[in-house]
Amino acid sequence: MRHISNVFAGFGLVASQSNDCPNQDAYDACQAHNSGVFEDCIASCEDSRCQAICLENNQLAMDDCPCSTNCPNGCDGCQSTFCGACDNPQANDVNYQVCVDKNSGFLDFCLKQCSNDPTCHRTCYDEYESNLEDCPCMKNCPNGCPCEDSTKASDLELDRVNYLIGSEGDFLEQRYYSTPEPRVGSNGYLYKAGHAMLKGQLYLFGGDYDFRRVSILAGCEFVDFDYKLLTNFDAYFGSVAVQNDSEVYLCFRNNPSKTCEVFNGSSSRIEARETNVGHYRGALGMYENQPIAVGAWSATEGMKVEILGEAAWELVQDHPETHYSAGVVTVPEGILSVGGYSYETNAAMRDVYLFSNLEWSRVGELNFATRYNTVYALGNKIFSIAGNQSPYQSEKFTWDEGSISDQEMVMGHGRQFTRPVVWESEPGQCEDSCENFCFAP
Repeated sequence: MRHISNVFAGFGLVASQSNDCPNQDAYDACQAHNSGVFEDCIASCEDSRCQAICLENNQLAMDDCPCSTNCPNGCDGCQSTFCGACDNPQANDVNYQVCVDKNSGFLDFCLKQCSNDPTCHRTCYDEYESNLEDCPCMKNCPNGCPCEDSTKASDLELDRVNYLIGSEGDFLEQRYYSTPEPRVGSNGYLYKAGHAMLKGQLYLFGGDYDFRRVSILAGCEFVDFDYKLLTNFDAYFGSVAVQNDSEVYLCFRNNPSKTCEVFNGSSSRIEARETNVGHYRGALGMYENQPIAVGAWSATEGMKVEILGEAAWELVQDHPETHYSAGVVTVPEGILSVGGYSYETNAAMRDVYLFSNLEWSRVGELNFATRYNTVYALGNKIFSIAGNQSPYQSEKFTWDEGSISDQEMVMGHGRQFTRPVVWESEPGQCEDSCENFCFAP
């Protein structure tokens, strides 16, 4: 039977600290970590000699803390692992930032399900605080990544939050996808990338990573094609739509924003027919299996709508709003225009419009304004996955032959995105045992 001398149980030695420590958080984290190690060491001892060794090692570790004997100037010139990213994690540690961002999104979603129930609110905050303790540089991972006694996750991007939601909008599971290394100077692998599902394969196009790249999702890994687009593309200025599951239209990114590149799965061509007006930052969809351009970043042409006919793009009824950056999705009756940014109000919109029989009509509104959102139809459930409009809240509603109903909030990601990558998937794929939000090396 193990016995623990009471004189050592439950505490560790504290190193002397220089006055006015310039890195107090690093000092406190180092002290707390070493105290925990000391207590575990003592708990494993069976004799006083073992306890003495624990005590000696604890003193040596404490002396190496910032502002202690061996580091009197704090982190300046100190080799302590507590000096570095965890010294100011909000600015220096990307893993900490991702962890806090994700948990903040979960908290936001949890609170919005509580209505006016104070007990529910308290539960949300309790879970949030508990989850934060597992973040890098926090209580259970004081040294930052890699956290002790845990594995590291697949390569995650700062601009990416991966999760699977069910058809009712409930959170199902976290997802992990590996990517090539982002190029130096880019804002991440997915930043401003366009995406499309073509013949059962998810493709990425352009974006800040490489404006001419074509990538596919192979299992749980994004892989770059050798083939490059003929022109630059990104989903912030341009728009994407799939025609008859045979071709992807990548349109309006390049001045004068009247042209499209058309990709067939292996190569691409430049569409000879040009739109009548530029649809820079507009939206692209499919109306009766033909490309339709909606809106533009223009106070004089932001209401213009065009359909690609056999011979040319043809102007049809103006959109009720002079706007840009709406999300669009095809429904049996035509297309829906969801959100966007209005020139009239100088604000993002909540409005949902239907274009049917070559006419526009307003059919409802979301709970929150949105723009640069991705709109996805799953049967008669329509999901608007939040773009770059605060509070970045995703929503869903039911579409029923010309009207919307059952509007409700679904899993939000609590941060800014541009045309989030959304596709239909099955549960139980691309899972990872990591729970500490650490990047792979």
